[in-house]
Amino acid sequence: MFRASRNTDRIHLYTKDGNQMNCNFIPLDIKLDLWEDLPASFELKQNRSLILRFVREWSSLTAMKQRVVRRSGQLFCSPALAFEEATKQQTKQNSTKRYITKEDVAAASMDKVKNAGGHVRLITKEAGPQDTSTKECLDDGASVPSLTPCLAQAGLTVKPPASKGYLQAVDNEGNPLCLRCQQPTGQTKQECKANAWDSRFCSLNCQEEFWIRSNNSYLRAKVFEIEHGVCQLCNLNAQELFLRLRDAPKSQRKSLLDVTWTSKLPLDQLNEMVRAPGEGHFWQVDHIRPVFGGGGQCSLDNLQTLCTVCHRERTARQAKERSQVRRQSLAAKRGSDITRFLVKK
Repeated sequence: MFRASRNTDRIHLYTKDGNQMNCNFIPLDIKLDLWEDLPASFELKQNRSLILRFVREWSSLTAMKQRVVRRSGQLFCSPALAFEEATKQQTKQNSTKRYITKEDVAAASMDKVKNAGGHVRLITKEAGPQDTSTKECLDDGASVPSLTPCLAQAGLTVKPPASKGYLQAVDNEGNPLCLRCQQPTGQTKQECKANAWDSRFCSLNCQEEFWIRSNNSYLRAKVFEIEHGVCQLCNLNAQELFLRLRDAPKSQRKSLLDVTWTSKLPLDQLNEMVRAPGEGHFWQVDHIRPVFGGGGQCSLDNLQTLCTVCHRERTARQAKERSQVRRQSLAAKRGSDITRFLVKK
């Protein structure tokens, strides 16, 4: 059996009973036929056959799927089955909104206070004294909007200004609650007084998951760490293509573009790529389960890198699917309306 290391490329080996064998390997070494540095037991024909089969199946998974298996920490025989098992255990979210907004955070904070008690406060990144003419200060020194707990519990909608930070719930004991999971952040009152902005999250994991769902630049950076700008459909290294065009003289840039790109992309888009190439011209982060199908505000597991051509084609197909679903919905609604058959007197 196998277990993928969480932090390295290594695969650790275990017996069928789950006992550690104290040996490991890197799949790339096997693909490059570098067996000499591996334990002697790898030379046995049966063991070598098992390792080769594992490497073939492991390599068939995308980098994002390999990440899911690594993070699961499970023992497994088949990488593909391990991925299926890991995704079953994950909580499936269903959202047709692309990102978490400050208004979403405010609504969640207000709901928490309404249901569990406490109050809300407005935390901002700005240091220094706050304007107390429109805000009041709690005893922990954090800046908050002029909102009392009774108003919050009355169900009033609060929409903080976009430039004014986040509306955060604080429980009855004065503990600030995580913007992501609405659990206590663990900071002491003294720490909150020193810097309320640092009390936004209860853990690094919540912080990362929040930024992935709310910040496009952060999301792109995290996907790039895993897939390195390589299209997951056609395997084109779009990041490498971008760097080649960026560094080439303007007169030579058009010739570096593949005929597939020049034939399938609009002329104005091609001209922009040649004139001032940017990373975003060459690859995009795509939702595997589309946003309109409930795949919005998702984790990295639902994201993939697509080159501009593949992304354009997939977006066009999804637009047709949305249009078809909309027509079917209207037809079903119209078909169930029996009032059309009633005779007016």
